Amino acid sequence: MQKIKLNSNVKDYVVDMLSYNNDVCEFARVFLRGSFPQCYAILPAFVCQDKAEKIAEGGIIDLQHDFEKAETISSSDVTSWLAEYLFEKINAGGLFCIFDDVMASASDVEDFREFAVFRERGVFHVACKYNTRTVNDLIKIIYASKVSWHFVCAIALPSADAHEFLGDQIEINDSSMKVQEIVLGAYDGESFIILSKN
Repeated sequence: MQKIKLNSNVKDYVVDMLSYNNDVCEFARVFLRGSFPQCYAILPAFVCQDKAEKIAEGGIIDLQHDFEKAETISSSDVTSWLAEYLFEKINAGGLFCIFDDVMASASDVEDFREFAVFRERGVFHVACKYNTRTVNDLIKIIYASKVSWHFVCAIALPSADAHEFLGDQIEINDSSMKVQEIVLGAYDGESFIILSKN
């Protein structure tokens, strides 16, 4: 996989993706204040810059092939890459990954009790060093919360007094934690873009 810096104006796409009226999107919108972050696409090495700029279009992953290497990349490979990327952020940096789950109800997340947070405005999942043991934990959360038209994950640094994951008592706001990066679904659910101010 490669991270390709996007040159085109992605602001409209990002604003639209974060337009939902729920806790995670509201929290992520705070990150957009001030200077707009750099945007990187996560794509197989054989995808060129011109194709990468078309973040709202599908067909870029499953229909692209590197015939020289006889290699086919699927969206599951990209999901695995993202899970490993997030696992490193959690373990090395002590960051929290907060996943918006726009389609979930209480009965849908029975297998995610240690990650799921239920609020009046929806369900989200929190993965951190206190509840995430393997990359596979993150793969399951990504698949549970990803739909072709919406995926949002805020990667945030908790305040110094966050010594454990408090489940439904967790506060996600700018005073309790600071967003470091945002991951959004792109390419009609086939891959992701990362927004970063670093």
